[in-house]
Amino acid sequence: MPKTIIVLFSCGTLLLGCSKKTPNYSPITDSSRWEYTLEFSSPCLGFQRGKGVVRMDGHETINGMDYSKLVTVVTGIPSYEPFTLYRRYTTDAVYEIPTKPIGDPSQEDISLLLPPTVGKKWQTETPDAHTEWKIEAIETAELIDRKYEGCLKVSYRRTYKNGSNPKTTVGYQYLAPGVGNVKEHFQQGDSLFTFTLDKHTK
Repeated sequence: MPKTIIVLFSCGTLLLGCSKKTPNYSPITDSSRWEYTLEFSSPCLGFQRGKGVVRMDGHETINGMDYSKLVTVVTGIPSYEPFTLYRRYTTDAVYEIPTKPIGDPSQEDISLLLPPTVGKKWQTETPDAHTEWKIEAIETAELIDRKYEGCLKVSYRRTYKNGSNPKTTVGYQYLAPGVGNVKEHFQQGDSLFTFTLDKHTK
């Protein structure tokens, strides 16, 4: 089973919001923790439900730059191994290194261009994958028991280069101000994945 999870009002120029300060759609503190319900389905494995936890696990210096270390652990879904993602922030973008070797700067991906603008597109290239991103809209993310307003809806299409038959992942995520990813849905081949936020600790 793939280990992908993993990875947004118009104001005249379509910049999100009219205030001078852009909301933080990917916040991280030293105590950050996100708990998700994961739903998975495929023709051969049927429907499965599990839990996912993403937690801040300190900092790491890579190529002279400081990254937040995020560890993801999934339970209830067979063969879904824990993995680590490294994230850093600049005024221009949110950067991530989703896989090792972490010492290779060419592994760095851009998960969000800043400031976020509806309709903005970008592409990223790593040795493992080519990804096309787009900020689709600002919407309300409807969950089962609650909703998050003012979310960025970011779509992506990622094609993996390894193997004779490259796999493609197509999906979208809702990034809520001050919270981060509250819902994500993607398809990889015949397999469907949905992550829904249950609890967020700042």
